Amino acid sequence: MFGNNPDRGDAPRPGDWLDVLGRLSAEPAAALEEIARKPHLISGALVTGLAVIGRVITENLPWELGPFPVLRRFLSLFLGGFLWWVGPAVVLHGLSALFKKKGSLASYLAVTGWAGATLWPALAFRLVGGLVPGAMFLAAGPELVFRALYWAIWWWGLQRLYGWSKGRALLLLVLPLFAFGAIGFVTRLLAGLVGMGRALTAPSLLP
Repeated sequence: MFGNNPDRGDAPRPGDWLDVLGRLSAEPAAALEEIARKPHLISGALVTGLAVIGRVITENLPWELGPFPVLRRFLSLFLGGFLWWVGPAVVLHGLSALFKKKGSLASYLAVTGWAGATLWPALAFRLVGGLVPGAMFLAAGPELVFRALYWAIWWWGLQRLYGWSKGRALLLLVLPLFAFGAIGFVTRLLAGLVGMGRALTAPSLLP
């Protein structure tokens, strides 16, 4: 399922990950090439995990309800964030295989996992926007730029690892993202309707 990548070479050593992280800001093209050739899959999961955790803690968690509702909400958002990484990557790999494109799922997961590093600075703007009154509008622009860089790495990975052209890679990337976005919207809508129904049918606490 993960496929074979003749460019992988030797497996990365744990000590290489910090070096890649440093070079990702100084030499992003070279760093991404190394991640594609020698998939840093575990560290990619860690990079995305930190990005997801950062986004979760900037959400409005129900602190007033106590630790268990907060933990449940945290785990829900955390697992949902990981699903948004693994799910589209697996779908894109499957579609590429369907069109006879040879590539490694491990390499693509590594590349897209490391793309999460572009979301780290976006979290700083998101945090400032949530804490400083009136700053949310100003923080939206930089956050959008970093998110665009995030998806640009997904797009680059389709070209580098599977041999898609720029236009077809963009089209292929849009389709599963639209599908996952629609599923997420419907899920949130249903959850909201269920919560509203429970609130309407709950016995009144007033005398």
